[in-house]
Amino acid sequence: MTQIESRIVNAVETMLNVDRKKTEITEDKVKTFLQFVIFHNDFVIDESQFSDLVKIILERNQVKVFEGILISENSDHEDWYEPTSDGQFWKDYKDYLINNQDLTNKKIDNLENDVINVVLNKLGNPKSEKSFYRRGMVIGDVQSGKTSMYIGLITKAADAGYKVIILMTGVTEILRSQTQTRLDEGFVGIDTSKLDRNGIKNRFFGVGLQRKSLNVNYLTTAHDDFIGNKALSGIVLSETIPNLFVIKKNKTVLNQLYNWLIRNKSTQDPQINLPAIIIDDEADNASINTNKIDDAPTIINRSIRTLAKVFTKSNYLAITATPYANVFIKDDVDTNQYEEDLFPQDFIYVIVPPSDYIGPEQLFLEKSKYSSNIFDIKDAEINAVLKFEHKKDEKFNELPSSLKEAIITFLITITIRENRNQKNKNHSMLVNISRFINVQGQFKDLISEYLESFKKDVYTFGKKSTNSKSISSTKIEQIYRIYKEYSYDGKIAWDILISEMYASIQDIEAKVVNSSKNSDGLNYSYEEPKKVIAIGGLALSRGLTLEGLSISYFYRNTKTYDVLMQMGRWFGYRRGYDDLFKVFIGTDSKAWFKEIAESTIELKQDIAKMNINKSTPKEFGIRIRNDNSALAITAKNKMRNAVKKPDIIGYRGSFFETPYLHNDFIINKNNFDFVKELIKDHQGKRDKNGKYIIKNVSASVVADFIFKLDIPDTNLKFDKQQIHPFISQNKDPALTNWDIGIVESGDTKDSIAVGKELFKPVVRSFTVDKKTVIRISGTNAKLGGPTDFLIGLDETLKAEKGSKAQDYLIKDRKPILLIYFVNLYKSKEVNELSSKVLAEQKKQPVIGISIGFPKDPNAAAKKVDYYVNQVYIKNNTNSLSEEE
Repeated sequence: MTQIESRIVNAVETMLNVDRKKTEITEDKVKTFLQFVIFHNDFVIDESQFSDLVKIILERNQVKVFEGILISENSDHEDWYEPTSDGQFWKDYKDYLINNQDLTNKKIDNLENDVINVVLNKLGNPKSEKSFYRRGMVIGDVQSGKTSMYIGLITKAADAGYKVIILMTGVTEILRSQTQTRLDEGFVGIDTSKLDRNGIKNRFFGVGLQRKSLNVNYLTTAHDDFIGNKALSGIVLSETIPNLFVIKKNKTVLNQLYNWLIRNKSTQDPQINLPAIIIDDEADNASINTNKIDDAPTIINRSIRTLAKVFTKSNYLAITATPYANVFIKDDVDTNQYEEDLFPQDFIYVIVPPSDYIGPEQLFLEKSKYSSNIFDIKDAEINAVLKFEHKKDEKFNELPSSLKEAIITFLITITIRENRNQKNKNHSMLVNISRFINVQGQFKDLISEYLESFKKDVYTFGKKSTNSKSISSTKIEQIYRIYKEYSYDGKIAWDILISEMYASIQDIEAKVVNSSKNSDGLNYSYEEPKKVIAIGGLALSRGLTLEGLSISYFYRNTKTYDVLMQMGRWFGYRRGYDDLFKVFIGTDSKAWFKEIAESTIELKQDIAKMNINKSTPKEFGIRIRNDNSALAITAKNKMRNAVKKPDIIGYRGSFFETPYLHNDFIINKNNFDFVKELIKDHQGKRDKNGKYIIKNVSASVVADFIFKLDIPDTNLKFDKQQIHPFISQNKDPALTNWDIGIVESGDTKDSIAVGKELFKPVVRSFTVDKKTVIRISGTNAKLGGPTDFLIGLDETLKAEKGSKAQDYLIKDRKPILLIYFVNLYKSKEVNELSSKVLAEQKKQPVIGISIGFPKDPNAAAKKVDYYVNQVYIKNNTNSLSEEE
């Protein structure tokens, strides 16, 4: 939009915002307000511009915004932040967002009130007289606006009295530099990339154009991290205005900053008495302690820990779109010399993006809104044009056809966008096909050559080819074919497209963006918009924003949730061209993104449940679904504290038992009393084979019994929290009446009296697991045998003798609950603890149970694997062991 159009749109949106509570936003209302603004400001707008503005305003203001999800500790921490009109840093940034970032008033209000204010309240009060160290985490979506969020948070924190802001970006200089530029625009007000050699000439831009003064002590620039001689001479830590550091997560940088802070303290106190916020952007990258529990933490992890304790009033705020590694951080207080680890024990906040955000759910789930924007790469392996797996010295001589087509779609998309009055926008295409710098360089050359050939033909033949019947060259024919095959003909007329194309594509450049010294860099400018085909790997996969990204070509063999998601730079907002953007992707990667999307949805749903239950991060464990052996959640060394836990999402035709039993006299006595009560209240008898059985018991009785029974959560395959509602709420007639059987053994002379009935206990070996749990049958962890399920099987139902319990859970039989009185007779670990178990069990029987569901061809049991964090383990299990 032009400056005048932007002013018109902002004025209309202000009117709509005031009027929003009265009636819905309609096209007629927009037209009325638009005419009012134009008339009273003497603007000159033609009919075409008027129609475009109506469309833009409707699209922007029909977007829905949502509150986020917060879970926090229930300590004596009190909300302290009160928004004030005196906050100049935030006011300047808010004005900047309205005038330069194309954000609606509604989105800015949502950002301020539903995100920033909430998070700021969970940090410490900078004016508190007490010391504090608070740790939290903000989870956002990839490319959803997290940077705008934390810049807004920084401005409000500075207004509230915070004096030190340390922003840690990823591990690459290109990302750090881009982030510094964003902070320069939104907070500092000085373009630090344009300082002269002596750092004297400051160039106001962004918020500085309004402020016209320097109110921030910036200690890094777009060119310089906190390293080298510049970081050691002539700079001091201000006690009156905010100090800003934008640094990489690099051991040299972190150590130099720590040492500089310690050397330059204004007092002899061990800590600096200034309130500080340490923001860890891309917090799952490099910050996690990947060393073994008994070893010293990794260098960057312990550097962050020690840095956080330099200040008397300190906050560590992790920000990430891929929190998989962060939730697996050990939450226990680490008593070693490196202070506590970075688990977000005080709060976790999930940002819910507005309705116009395009993420994995909108792209990769079946029948999603933008699934037609995805195109499979099927030709790359043909003739080894582009191998999925290749070496760093591999030679490539041509582009795969699919990449050529993707480049042509980029040419067409730019032309259409500029025809839609988006000439002042940046345009990007992503090519991520290798992690090797040498290979990236080869493809840059191939793409540049291919691109130039099109520029020449479009210049020479474009205007002569406005009639599709007189297409003038092979290249023009290719453009026309893509124009038709990818359905662009409904977006723009061919003659307009081809006649305007050269002006739109002549400035396109192919750039390599990586961590090497020969990287081309990627500095976007709103004053001089760029048109870029960016080729790279890691540097394009972490935090870096590709402005105006419309075409993505992704062909990588990456197989972890976090790295794959970070590589999805195509996620985000595509205002004005959501019908044009395209993602070319390998078929395997497409399937993986679908699974990651489903897993991430479940993670957020679990956090929402935590919010409803008013649980704290330390009270409610987090689990992440991982049901594909080809995919990993994150790197193995980031999952040292995670445990695999299967989850059952279907039950029919399967059985579930409790081979882990309590090593606790009181619990076992209570369980035994529940069994006695059940047998007393329901008349049972022995069948002709001598098996004791209670027939036709209602599902509610069985569900109530299971609910009362204290079952160790170590029984990962017997999840009472899932099984109980499945039984109690199931409406299937085949599951309304149950049988209950007592499993006995003939290998013992002992007997257990329950009322007038005597039962022979089953005999099992055992080990003691974590002192509080008995594991039946040692490492095998098996309570019963397959033929136990012959109990209750009607003779009229034929079941062939089998080797599995499922062989006897045939269709049309009743579901069954089996009860075991367990006689522990030996331990493979003869010690004081196991001897005590044997002595205790003579006083009190130990109870195990198993339940079996009849088969249903339409409802087979299905297992889904999850990985759970230490909090989940601590609160839901008594052992880290998993059943074999």
